[in-house]
Amino acid sequence: MNTDRLTGFGALLLGIVLYSLAGDSEAYLFPRFIAVAIGLLGAVIAAATFSRVLLPTASTSGAGRAWLKSLPVLAVFIAYRWAMETFGFYSSAFAAFLIIVWLYAPEPLSYRTASKRIAISAVFTVAIFALFSLLLRVQTPRGMLL
Repeated sequence: MNTDRLTGFGALLLGIVLYSLAGDSEAYLFPRFIAVAIGLLGAVIAAATFSRVLLPTASTSGAGRAWLKSLPVLAVFIAYRWAMETFGFYSSAFAAFLIIVWLYAPEPLSYRTASKRIAISAVFTVAIFALFSLLLRVQTPRGMLL
């Protein structure tokens, strides 16, 4: 069986199991939302393997070291975990997203691209604030910078 198809079905099954384990109270709204998102993304991955139109043709050259490109993100996530306790959830989320955008943006650095990256990070942080604080009313870690 295709590994992408197996991964998609596995994520779909994981989403179903997580949704069924979540409680019925309002406190479990966010975990249920995440379970539905995992299930839907798994279904999309599984469905994409059945259609050759949705699958890009991948080159196998350099595939052995492709996972090395994810190491900077892992380092940012580890630093983010520490920084959110010290500086606060939202300021750390802004910084972490900005670093990730800066690392993986394809266009070269200029004043225009820098302002674009900062604006994208700010919009992302506002969306996180709206989701956690306004919609879900989740208490986030507070630090020096909120």
